[in-house]
Amino acid sequence: MAGIFLQEEGSGMINGKNMWVFSFLYNKKKEQRYFLTEDKNEYDSWVSAIRQAIGYSNLNDDYEFSEETLGKGRYGIVKLGVHKKHKKKVAIKVIPKENLSDNTNLLIRNEIEILKISQHPNIVNIYNVYENPNFLYISNYLS
Repeated sequence: MAGIFLQEEGSGMINGKNMWVFSFLYNKKKEQRYFLTEDKNEYDSWVSAIRQAIGYSNLNDDYEFSEETLGKGRYGIVKLGVHKKHKKKVAIKVIPKENLSDNTNLLIRNEIEILKISQHPNIVNIYNVYENPNFLYISNYLS
């Protein structure tokens, strides 16, 4: 389910019924598909199973962002953050996806895969990568 983003729409009135809604956003196709249920427990069950299947994680669940910008690059900025669990400072590269060409997107993803397996004191080690429909986030611990 790579390239699929879960959006929890919550509840709302549809055709006179209270419905629980979630949707899939397909990044490559820019399509969105909606799924409805009248039952909150069924909604929670589906959302939980989908989160597990797509490897869902939320950047804001793991990190606190600082207003401090550590640097700027060709594709985005680097912000200072703190890992909530480990209390370690991290650098988080924030890359807006809206202006990335398909080729640039591929190059960035290749770079991420290479950095994930690289083990060298002079190469930045990636700690985690997060993605949503609008941004790509790459975090690494600061020394």
